[in-house]
Amino acid sequence: MKKKVRSLFGVIGLFLSSITFSNPTVTLTAPIINTTYPAGSNATVTYYISNYVPKQLSVVSISGVSSPLSITNHCATIPAGTPTHPGICSIDLTIAPTAAEANKAIKQQLKIYYGGRTPLSSNISFQITNMTNFTYVSTALNGILYQCAINSLGSLVSCSPTPIVNPGWFPTSAYFATFNDTVYAYVSSYYGDVFQCTLDNNNDLYSCTNINPTPPYYAPVAKNLTFATVSTRQYAYVSQANTGPGTDVWLCNTDPSSGVFTSCQTTGNDYVWSNVFDVTVATFDQQYAYVVDNNAAKIVRCTIDQTDGTFIAGSCANMTQTGTPWVSPSAVTFATFNGTRYAYISDQNVGVLQCNINQTTGDFLSCSSTNYSGGTDVFGVAFSAINDTTYAYISTLFGQVWVCATNNSGGFVGCTAQSPSFTDGRSFGNVFWSTFNTLQ
Repeated sequence: MKKKVRSLFGVIGLFLSSITFSNPTVTLTAPIINTTYPAGSNATVTYYISNYVPKQLSVVSISGVSSPLSITNHCATIPAGTPTHPGICSIDLTIAPTAAEANKAIKQQLKIYYGGRTPLSSNISFQITNMTNFTYVSTALNGILYQCAINSLGSLVSCSPTPIVNPGWFPTSAYFATFNDTVYAYVSSYYGDVFQCTLDNNNDLYSCTNINPTPPYYAPVAKNLTFATVSTRQYAYVSQANTGPGTDVWLCNTDPSSGVFTSCQTTGNDYVWSNVFDVTVATFDQQYAYVVDNNAAKIVRCTIDQTDGTFIAGSCANMTQTGTPWVSPSAVTFATFNGTRYAYISDQNVGVLQCNINQTTGDFLSCSSTNYSGGTDVFGVAFSAINDTTYAYISTLFGQVWVCATNNSGGFVGCTAQSPSFTDGRSFGNVFWSTFNTLQ
């Protein structure tokens, strides 16, 4: 009898049986690659390999990428899985174009060889542009989101409100995400709203719309938000801060074309939170959400269900570590230095901690001081590379922003307070770093 042949397009392999093709056993989920990247910028995107069969597979080799692309972190094995709960491993691709590569078109094909099978592949295409750098500072109590230009030494210059007309928010954080090749700004607000804004040619915000599904699920305080791709779908995770009942982590479905929130629900775990300040998603042997519970002085790790983005019941567990302890954590940020990924804990009592991580399980091992010299009341830290130096941008509770250079091991050096100080209101939320090209 003739074999039926069915072609599966995209990044998944081709699988043949004696009668017909079975469901894919191993798939590759590609991240969103922007259409442009400014020279001098540094961005890391993550690919996820999902294994649906009960057999561990080895990642043999990775090829097809060259400057300005590099593999900065990847799994050596793909865990065994099941048809409903695949084993997942991740591969980090860093995009770091230099000034000499400005105006260059990049077309490459990432290939991942595993277990002697047909390689998984993904096409990568973007344009390198000239660079203009910005950071965005959210100040909740005075109701202003500031856009600050960044000079070649990483310092803040020329800060101004964006948009000029306040759309009715009290911003606690800002996040940028791409839907259908369009970059949007997402701004969380102190009174439980989330706004979606488009960007003009100078990367100022305009046309800001409250995209709360009715009712506003994450009232009273939408403290922070982040986006994560689970399987093939992009979700928003919103941390709902509140001292007492009502604090939670919300999962919002997004429209893949417009990026608007279509519905929101709690993440479905039975963990009892006391005051959720932040949620960050990272993938090690599995995809995890790291949730900062400020009042309980805990960082809780929850396993993300790959079918719907919720937290798997009973999976949330308090993270422990040795060395310098956190006391009043406010945020978790992950960054890679010299090929090693670290966790950075923003803490209102001890400043900023750097934690070693088990690169397979994602467990925190030991934590120590970063030598951040700006004192306490830290609310968040973000990283960006400018002219081959990676800088840490640190926001503090009462409106001060600090910038620290980093060394090869991720420690901080040469921390300086930035001018202006945002003292007309408390700088609630993280300083959010993003690099955009100023369009002509």
